[in-house]
Amino acid sequence: MRISTIASMFVGGALMLGLAAPAAAQGSKTDFSVGYQYFNFYEEDESLPAGWAVSVGVGKDKVKFVGDVAGNYLDGFALHTFQGGVEFSGKSARVVPFGRLLAGVAVATESRTNTAFVFTPEGGVKIMATDRVGIQASVGFPFFTNGEATDKGFRFFTGVVIRK
Repeated sequence: MRISTIASMFVGGALMLGLAAPAAAQGSKTDFSVGYQYFNFYEEDESLPAGWAVSVGVGKDKVKFVGDVAGNYLDGFALHTFQGGVEFSGKSARVVPFGRLLAGVAVATESRTNTAFVFTPEGGVKIMATDRVGIQASVGFPFFTNGEATDKGFRFFTGVVIRK
């Protein structure tokens, strides 16, 4: 699968989320988070410490649809994930625990480009300093498969969350 196809799929999904937000009933919220992401492949015990991630969640207090894009890098190797899914969270308050189920495409690039399906169960917490700004931390356990091989990983995200 080409990177342009993957990017088009992600942009289309993000547009659908954005268009669905105004049509949602009163009480819907949008959470935008951006920050640092650490990644490790279990089998190879290879860490990709340089990383970033961005996610957007649109929906009600307890259920949101989420789009997530991330990148991790080490010595000429790059791993990008483009995922979407659903987030279930606790009652909207200053401390909000959440769980996510994400699925999408992973693109690994070194001397050549490889693509794989990725499924990521994830959990974390949002700590809101005000009604609109806070911090977020989460851990996820991605499973990658390209039809021939399966790989498992660990990701840790920490960053800023802005709620609208």
